[in-house]
Order: sequence, then C-alpha cells, then structure tokens
Amino acid sequence: MAGVFCGVVANFSLKETFQPLEVEKACNLCDVKEPHFHEIFEKVKFLFHYTFIDLPEGISKRLLIGILIGGFISYLIPQEIIRNYFGSGWKAMALMLIIGIPIYACATGSIPIVAALMFKGMSAGAGLVFLLAGPATNVVTITVVAKDLGKKAVALYLASISLTAILLGMFLNSVWKRFAIQGNYLLETHSRFLPGWVETGSSLILISLVIFCSANEKP
Repeated sequence: MAGVFCGVVANFSLKETFQPLEVEKACNLCDVKEPHFHEIFEKVKFLFHYTFIDLPEGISKRLLIGILIGGFISYLIPQEIIRNYFGSGWKAMALMLIIGIPIYACATGSIPIVAALMFKGMSAGAGLVFLLAGPATNVVTITVVAKDLGKKAVALYLASISLTAILLGMFLNSVWKRFAIQGNYLLETHSRFLPGWVETGSSLILISLVIFCSANEKP
C-alpha cells in the first residue's frame, strides 16, 4: 500500500521523463534467455531448492541478528523505558519513524525486534511504523533514488512512506483500542494458533536451515 501510494504521488508530481532500462529477462531456472520449456520435475526441484536453500541463505544472517537484538531488548531493557517512550501516541510512532528511516532494517530481521518491543509495552502502531519504514528506507536507498531520480523524488518518497506508515499506525492503534487488545496479547495467544508439535517442528527446521546456510555461506 505504501509503495502504491508513493508511486501514485510520484506520477502526479514528477514531470521529468526517465529513460527506461533495457533488461533482457532470463529464465529463473537456467538463465537461458531464449524461449524454451522445462519439465514439471525441474520446476518442482527449483521450487524446493529456492524454499529450503536460496531463501534461507538470503535471510539467515539478518534473522539471527534480529533474534539476538530482540533477546537483548527482552532481557536487558527495562519495561518502563519502552512504555514511557514507545507506549502510545503519535510521538512513539514519530520516534520509531526517525529510528527506522536512516538504518537498514531487513523486513525479516525486524520482526523479532518489534515483537520484543511490543512484549515490553510498545504500541502496535509504533511497531507497524518501524516495520514499514525500516525496510523501505535507508541511507543507501535514499542515495540511489537521489542519484537516479533527483532530490525531489527523494523528498516525495520519504514523505509518502512516512505519511502512510503514520496513518496505518494510527489506524492499527485505534483497532487495538476498539477491541481492548493489550500489549501482551501476542505473548498470551501466539501458542493457540498452531498445535505445539507443529510449532516445535517448524522451529527445529528453521533453526537447522539457518545454521546450515550460515555455515555454508560464501564469503
């Protein structure tokens, strides 16, 4: 939603024309650019390889970092600090926006961090703001957009992402308030979504994949 809104604003606001990049698309399975056909077995093999090898390799390190930071927050940061500065209101969302915009926060690695903060008392809206603004904006992205599209595009990009994140955060807070959802709601109910054996088995599989991909990661 934030990306669509940002694109619509850019289309109406930016009058400059940009030369489209000529990209010759290749096959995902074999990198061949000419038209060809793959058997169903090859497609299924690629699907499982991407799911259990390629995807974990891309997120394993960032997921581990996010879990470690989440553990640090859970055990070392007092609950009163989180409640006082990130508990509720637009100030908490603005603070998370300021923190999230300049840093590179991987979407996968951000989830354990936000979960730990919410368990400590941070509002759901502030957590959503960080999940939206963190992965969407960082210093590298801003630099690339400024170089290729101009400073005006950067201003529109940041304003659109910020506005969308704040509005959605306010909406989520109103939903949680409307249904009287407390900050520890996730902690109390997460074990009810799936049977224990499914959660334990999935955790073991994920841990095994993360360890395997981290150990075999190319330098």
